[in-house]
Amino acid sequence: MVGRPYTSPSFQAGRQMPLLGAVLLVVGAGLLTANDALIKIAINSHALGQVILIRSVFSMLTVLVCLPLLGGWQNLRINSGRGVTLCAGLLVVSVLVFPISMRYLPLADAIILAYTSPLWVIILAPVLIRERTWWPQWLAVALGFFGACLVVKPGFGMHWAVTLPLFVALLVGLRDIVTRRIAATENPIAILALANLMAMLIAAVLAPFNWQPMLPSMWGVLAGTGVLFAVSQVIIVMAFRYAEAAVLSTLKYSAILFAVLYGYGLWGDLPDLLALVGAVCIILSGIAIIRFRRTPG
Repeated sequence: MVGRPYTSPSFQAGRQMPLLGAVLLVVGAGLLTANDALIKIAINSHALGQVILIRSVFSMLTVLVCLPLLGGWQNLRINSGRGVTLCAGLLVVSVLVFPISMRYLPLADAIILAYTSPLWVIILAPVLIRERTWWPQWLAVALGFFGACLVVKPGFGMHWAVTLPLFVALLVGLRDIVTRRIAATENPIAILALANLMAMLIAAVLAPFNWQPMLPSMWGVLAGTGVLFAVSQVIIVMAFRYAEAAVLSTLKYSAILFAVLYGYGLWGDLPDLLALVGAVCIILSGIAIIRFRRTPG
């Protein structure tokens, strides 16, 4: 998901080992997408509040277990309460919205559309944080939205649910902008922990209204989503300790490949040719945005 990787690029503290960092990021992306696949299995038969509550409980427990690997309890220290709360809140809303889209859309299509978030950063950053952009980035934005149109196919029986991953992409873009403002002082693990806590509280209110008995296998699926979500984020945090953000940023799109593989393996879904071309356009636009941000002139 949506849960698209949200590690702060400034959170780097280890010896630079780019290959290890790259491997960790790809593994993290694969696990994060596996979490999305399990969520899709669960959301097809259980209510959103129930799914998110159980997932968040297991995710929080996993974060607490993993804390020693990341340096201990100081990772939960919060310096900018408003910024961290806003960042976590945006993550929570995306976590609540994205599973609904997967109830109606193939896994790969939902994830491809969610990866348009860098386009929203370019659109919103000049307004919200006065960040300068230049024309190659806007060409990349146009390419990315052209790719999204190929996936969505407006006017050809478009399902309303395609708007949900695009909305999630907007939320992720906003979250990334907030993260830029607080990255120097805040730890991504603290944001993850707070987001889990907020999701638990919201889901605890929603869950009793549509709670359904669950088979042991479904408990295993939902426990797996929580563990995979937390472990994937911890691995991604570790990746940024071993390699620079510039090296790793393009590798996050490996999640799209994993989504295609999981979607085919579990449901027999394969994106059509237009959707695949759209995915390539979105990936190229994201890479171009990163490239031109590093070399503006």
